Amino acid sequence: MDVIKKYEEYRKKLLAYDFAMNIIAWDSETEAPIECFDERSNHIGVLSEESYKIKTCDEYINIVNELFSKKDELDKSLAFEIANIKKEILALPAKIEVAL
Repeated sequence: MDVIKKYEEYRKKLLAYDFAMNIIAWDSETEAPIECFDERSNHIGVLSEESYKIKTCDEYINIVNELFSKKDELDKSLAFEIANIKKEILALPAKIEVAL
């Protein structure tokens, strides 16, 4: 399934963003000097924004919807993952258009 390969590409990016944010958060809680928190907050903000852009982009949502519609054909772990992502997508706030 070509759609699975596209999903795996997105998944790889999302996991990398999540991993980086968790490492930054862990370091902030354990060893980081106090004066670095403003910069770390900026980094987490950028990573979080990029993750959100993927989760709300039309292509990613269409891929998840297509895989969800074929969940009975997927292996159980992927079907479970797609069902959870579908719930997450439905819980995300709608995109907000801001006029400048």
